[in-house]
Amino acid sequence: MDIMNRSEQNDLGKRVSNVLKDGLKSIPNMMSAFRILLIPVIIVLYLRNNRVAAVSLIIVSAITDLFDGFVARKFNMVTDLGKALDPIADKLTLGAIMICLAVWKIEFLIIVVFMVLKETLGFIMHWVIFRNGGGMYGAMWYGKLSTWILYVTSGAVMIFELPGSVIKVMVTLSVISIIYAMSMYTFRCARILGSRKDSKPDSTRED
Repeated sequence: MDIMNRSEQNDLGKRVSNVLKDGLKSIPNMMSAFRILLIPVIIVLYLRNNRVAAVSLIIVSAITDLFDGFVARKFNMVTDLGKALDPIADKLTLGAIMICLAVWKIEFLIIVVFMVLKETLGFIMHWVIFRNGGGMYGAMWYGKLSTWILYVTSGAVMIFELPGSVIKVMVTLSVISIIYAMSMYTFRCARILGSRKDSKPDSTRED
């Protein structure tokens, strides 16, 4: 069984602590935290059938998502915590929205299932990379594309009275985008792990 010794545990703890200390000072990370705080408000508004207000906050969240990334890159405020917090804010926001929609339209349940599968797999892979000395890796374009497809789908369904056939098409496109992003992230993480293993000296020995 692969068990970390005390030295490895201390090293991992220090790295996590440094990530948190550096990240908490970043304005873009505060914006990501703000997006997370919007989630319960969006849920309450939706459940109270105030869809216009709910969609308005979703739009605010989406715009903030674009803006925090721009600020981070423009003013060199990119941090490891931000690389993790930004996609977490996306996932929590979209997950909450899709669960609300699934209560209304069962078709959205399949989106929730694939989202959970994708994020579970992603968490495991990134944890393995981080544990093996790798850094935090930010979202890629295919992940952001999937995020925006989900934003558009949820917003359109909330605002407009769409025919069932149109909803099914949008749900299908959303699922395809999730599967594509999940596949690309899996290949990317596999390459990162492979390159790290190749760069390490061979520590095997014959007893």
